[in-house]
Amino acid sequence: MNGNQRHWGVYAIDRTLPRILRWALWTAFLAAAGAGNSAQAQLRVVTYNTHFDGPFPGLGTVLQAIGQSERNGIAKPIDVLLLQEQDGPTGDTQQIVNILNGIYGAGTYAHGNLVGGSTDSSDRQTLIYNSGTIQFTPTLLPNLNDEAAIGSTASQPRQTMRYRLRPLSYDTSAQFYAYNSHYKANDDAASEAQRLVEANAIRINADALPDDTHIIFAGDHNFYRSTDDAFERLTSAGDAQAKDPINRIGNWHNTSSFSDIHTQAPCFSGCPAGFTTGGMDDRFDFQLMTAEFLDGEGLDFIPGSYYSFGTNGSLPC
Repeated sequence: MNGNQRHWGVYAIDRTLPRILRWALWTAFLAAAGAGNSAQAQLRVVTYNTHFDGPFPGLGTVLQAIGQSERNGIAKPIDVLLLQEQDGPTGDTQQIVNILNGIYGAGTYAHGNLVGGSTDSSDRQTLIYNSGTIQFTPTLLPNLNDEAAIGSTASQPRQTMRYRLRPLSYDTSAQFYAYNSHYKANDDAASEAQRLVEANAIRINADALPDDTHIIFAGDHNFYRSTDDAFERLTSAGDAQAKDPINRIGNWHNTSSFSDIHTQAPCFSGCPAGFTTGGMDDRFDFQLMTAEFLDGEGLDFIPGSYYSFGTNGSLPC
């Protein structure tokens, strides 16, 4: 890129907060700069599995705290919120839009329209975006405009959602795609094989996008270790090869050296009603990125901005 083109960085947040006190969040930033490369604008991208019982009490406090949290000297409200375990855009997701607009003002946030396929009506992926910072055109028809459903429910019970986004007032050279997924859970051969089916569908779709496309692969991936077949498929060579922006590869399950990036459930057993169990011992939630986000040019990830919100690494595995 030449010196007159704007430079973007990505600031990330993971999802390690309670899902009704279940998980944390991964948060990430995209930042824009002018010819002098001083940051002029940033986007905060968050992925969060909020659980399927609807917004839990206190969710507004969590979302506002994310917006107030600072990384690399940047603190700003969420721009892109990728959600899992929703019953659809007009159900749980609309309630979360209402919560955010109650904090930041009427009309600040909106949601996508497309309802992805699912074998469970309360387990879909959705999008919320800040209409003052994000250019996005919701659709009522599948696979048109800025949102699409990926994969077939015959082989992928929870369809991945793909969103095309860009910062408001920027041209299409600043656009990026976000794949929002909820992969098959459990640590067994059959579940790993099912996750591979899902990863294959995503990579086939992503590889067909134009060369040099900026892509984020986000969501509740349920990977226990980097040798998981689906993780290896996402990170395999090709046009849309995914990268781990923090390069923390290994056996994430129940390994103390990864405690600072673990997400999942703070409560392990004997939990109060409404809490998801499981313990904070896995890195289930991700924002993987294509190399275009990591090359120091144009739209780019801000190093040091990707973290698991609500996690300090002190919880035992």
